[in-house]
Amino acid sequence: MSVSIISKKIARNNIQQSQVIETSALLLPSSPSEWNLPFLNLVVLVKTDLSFLQLFHVIKEIENDMGRDFSAPRWSPRVIDIDIITYNNLIYSNKNLEIPHTQMHKRQFVMKPVCELVPNNIHPIFKKTFKQLLDELMNS
Repeated sequence: MSVSIISKKIARNNIQQSQVIETSALLLPSSPSEWNLPFLNLVVLVKTDLSFLQLFHVIKEIENDMGRDFSAPRWSPRVIDIDIITYNNLIYSNKNLEIPHTQMHKRQFVMKPVCELVPNNIHPIFKKTFKQLLDELMNS
């Protein structure tokens, strides 16, 4: 459902979507056991006419419309969580948004679907392909 909403509100043409990967929740050691619910992860490649800041705000609207509780504790289960992983070759950071996503290269559930779509794209900070970063992650 969220992919179709993204397509309507953000994309200027067809979008590409990776396969869905189910993973365990990333939790802090002190997290309640009832938070340990599986996550469904996928990557969507979108071409948009929105600036990265406009995109960020539209994503927050989508999450809100889908029922995300922004007052919930960090790391708690959520209905939807949409991140901007990269935006062209942009490097940007403020208190609410970091592009590229600072943890992407450390998370198989991000890197595997990214590599499914754009394995040869270059990470703007590390100057390595996403495939190289995934290989390093898998071998660490």
